[in-house]
Amino acid sequence: MHDAGLTGSLQAMSLPDVLQWIQQGGKTGILHVRSPAGVLKRVFVKEGAVWSSSSSEPREHLGQIMICRGMITESQLQKAMEEHRLTGERLGQILLRDRIVERPALVKTLRLKAQETLFSLFLWPEGDFHFEDREGIDESLVPISLSLQSIVMEGVKRVDEWARIRKVIPSGRWIPEKAPVPPVLQESLLPALALSAYAAVDGEMCLDEIALHLHATEFEMARAFYELAAKRLIKGGRIKPSPEDEMASTVHDLMVSMAEAAFKGERYAEAETYYQYLLRNRPSDAGIIRALEETREASSWKFFRETVPPNAVLQLAVPVSRLMDYPLTPEEGYMASRIDGAWTLSAILQVSPLSESEALHAVRRLLEKELIRVKRR
Repeated sequence: MHDAGLTGSLQAMSLPDVLQWIQQGGKTGILHVRSPAGVLKRVFVKEGAVWSSSSSEPREHLGQIMICRGMITESQLQKAMEEHRLTGERLGQILLRDRIVERPALVKTLRLKAQETLFSLFLWPEGDFHFEDREGIDESLVPISLSLQSIVMEGVKRVDEWARIRKVIPSGRWIPEKAPVPPVLQESLLPALALSAYAAVDGEMCLDEIALHLHATEFEMARAFYELAAKRLIKGGRIKPSPEDEMASTVHDLMVSMAEAAFKGERYAEAETYYQYLLRNRPSDAGIIRALEETREASSWKFFRETVPPNAVLQLAVPVSRLMDYPLTPEEGYMASRIDGAWTLSAILQVSPLSESEALHAVRRLLEKELIRVKRR
């Protein structure tokens, strides 16, 4: 007989304590951790060691990590994701069978994926967890066998590193700029991601926007720019304002009731406006975050059912050079950059590091701004 596992909050029991409990007990099962915003991460363990991982955060998916590191292209990922959709076969197995990656490289990337999933949890100020005790682990998973003790040690270092980075890069809206007279760029002394980040700096895109274009996580991008700043290759200081920051505050309960009424009446655009307004005063309100996500999803699906089928091909309605003239969100900028008049909406969604609802919302906004259009067949 196995015990019922362990359930609690990260405020009551720290993540290092949870991981040490799993390791010392030689546990086999799945650790589920959920943030107030609804992000879910799972860590599969066997006899006290990490066996595999999963995350609902798109940029922590295997395909996105491989694109970020130049292991596969977006076209290869799109093809593999389509096969995964049709057969249910795991992405890693498809890439191995098609000889797109070799097994050692896949295992190394899966280890990195699991490490990043766990390390990111150390940066969560709050969240709930549940350890699901099991007899065994799915044998179809490619095993990686990571020591939880080393994860805890590195995770604590990650927290300290993040604090140092935040002194230089305060948020994802931080805009990097190349130094007026930078030192000689010694490429051999910089990681590949830092070089890609430096090449992407244009004085306009913020860190979040560059991270999306490079399929990187916020931490990976912040660390890369921290290294560039330390070598005096870039400077920064400006914070890009969010379009929603202009919204004013109002009475919370009244606004919630107005938003709920609009949602029930399928007036999704109106409901979304109310929820965005509410989040300005309560940015960590999990209920409002979920309601906004549900509203956007319902609105987007209704819009696309009536307007743009999944097999539609989209094209830019303005020259690429003019896109920078428009105040686009990072999500809108990313989706606009992937619209080439050849890929279908469905294909773009399969390789996007955004969630489906975020991607559809961005495409809808681009259509409403008349920056893209449906290509006539």
